[in-house]
Amino acid sequence: MKQHFLQVGILCLILNLVLFSSAQDSLSLRPAAPGTYINTGQSKQNISTYRGNVLYQLEMVNDSISSLSVDGRRVPGEEYVTYSSIITSIREELRRNILQAKKDQEAAMLNQHKAKLAQEKAMQHQQQAKLAQEEAGRQQLLAKQDEERANRELVIAKMEIAAAAANQQLAVRQQEQAARSQQAAQLAKANALADQKRAAEDQQLLKNLMEDLVKDAIAPDEKSIREVVLTETEMTVNGKQQGASTLRKYKEKYARLAAGNLHLTNENRQQLMQLHSKE
Repeated sequence: MKQHFLQVGILCLILNLVLFSSAQDSLSLRPAAPGTYINTGQSKQNISTYRGNVLYQLEMVNDSISSLSVDGRRVPGEEYVTYSSIITSIREELRRNILQAKKDQEAAMLNQHKAKLAQEKAMQHQQQAKLAQEEAGRQQLLAKQDEERANRELVIAKMEIAAAAANQQLAVRQQEQAARSQQAAQLAKANALADQKRAAEDQQLLKNLMEDLVKDAIAPDEKSIREVVLTETEMTVNGKQQGASTLRKYKEKYARLAAGNLHLTNENRQQLMQLHSKE
């Protein structure tokens, strides 16, 4: 873009130099030939020129000689014929110079016209270059905006990926926790079933114990049994200490109850079992 503006500026400078040169050639005071000078007005012409070492000065009005001087001496009109060949040569030279001046002026006008056209074209190019530069600026701004938008979308995408990864990890942890909870539930269920089975077994043991106490005549019937204590070291029924043989028999037959330090009460026809775990 800068190179284009430089080329346009150089073109305009060259055109201005051409116009200046053409204008200089069309000045009214100009050399007609080596040693010849012409001052041209609208109807009067003053000519000074050398022929050899002789200075000739002519004044012409409306293409007629009104005055002639040779080396500063004014020549009378009747002597003009003596200098007719010189005058003819000078006038011919003047005619050629006038024609050349006219051609130069026409060429200068043509050059000026061409320069104007070139200047207008240069202005058009300059305007086009300006528009192109503005368009390039807009495109650059759009590209920058696109880049910024792409960067924002990339950041959002990274955040979404990180969030998805975190959610996936959370889901895995929740799944593992669910599996552990399921295992715990299954274990609790198994324990409950085991406890239920053991409780049923203990109830059966207690029922068998009550029946054995009646059968062994330790108590007349089950309703009369108010309290039973059975441990590894003692056995009492309704507060009455039982003998060593009875303790041994019942301790061996009901080892689990004895190991649990059985303390059974039966009041108001209700049976209550208290099992104390052995430390």
